[in-house]
Amino acid sequence: MVKQQIDNDIKCKEPPSQNNKKWCQLKKNEQICISNILRNQYIDFVLGNHRKPNKNEKEFITACAYLEVLENQIYISVPDLRKYFQSRIPKYDISIEKF
Repeated sequence: MVKQQIDNDIKCKEPPSQNNKKWCQLKKNEQICISNILRNQYIDFVLGNHRKPNKNEKEFITACAYLEVLENQIYISVPDLRKYFQSRIPKYDISIEKF
């Protein structure tokens, strides 16, 4: 009886906290998901405000995207997410100009 109670307690506990991964350690579908989230956040901002975001607004976009990424249970470090976002901004701008 005691062993069964211990087993139930172990099953009920939350999983251990996940380690943050670097961009290259993520699976391809996780990378695609993050890329889509960042692109949508950036394009929505630019189209909504009719201008490119400044440094603080880019940081806000990154923070919002990071929260959405965590909701999808993808664990990536904030500096890696920020670095990827900064590298993709010129391509996002090109896609916006095509609209």
